[in-house]
Amino acid sequence: MGIGWSIHRNDGWRGQLECVRRWHARTIQAAQTGSPDLRDFIFVFFQNCYHLREWLQQTSTIPAADVDQFFNQTKELRLCRDICNGTKH
Repeated sequence: MGIGWSIHRNDGWRGQLECVRRWHARTIQAAQTGSPDLRDFIFVFFQNCYHLREWLQQTSTIPAADVDQFFNQTKELRLCRDICNGTKH
């Protein structure tokens, strides 16, 4: 259902990367200020990091198999996957 369009689609993977950067900045600020939102921001940051993978797979610039291989071989990105899946399900 729906119109098949979202505001996030306009910027593709680059828009998702910018979202990751914004959540990173929010997380750092929350850590510095002792915000009670820090835990939530950490989870959202890691979820958005991992979802960048899906955005990259949608591009024809990088083969999906290469994106998967990179995420599977990178310890930090596997951690993003585990935190993302653990906090969403």
